[in-house]
Formats: sequence, C-alpha cells, structure tokens
Amino acid sequence: MTLCDSLGPAALLMVHREATGASTRLRPAGRPAALRRLLDVTGTAHLFPEP
Repeated sequence: MTLCDSLGPAALLMVHREATGASTRLRPAGRPAALRRLLDVTGTAHLFPEP
C-alpha cells in the first residue's frame, strides 16, 4: 500500500464492525508504514492489534 485516501479508514472501520459483530477480530498482517501511520493519526490503531 502506498496511498490511502479517506475511504481507507472508513472501509477498515466497517470491516472492524462486521468482524466484531461476528465475534472475531481483524488483525491486518504485514502492515506497511503508511497504514501504521494512518491508524496512529486517526486514533484507531487500538482497534487493529498486531498479529
């Protein structure tokens, strides 16, 4: 991943809600630095724990 616009975090949060509703956790593996920064900046990193 080299670019993520405002739809990226919205999509991740939607998938997170679906996963939580199914009693499972979303743990994106192999996160590029851009995604880690995005999660940190948006304050959502805690929703996606490292695998």
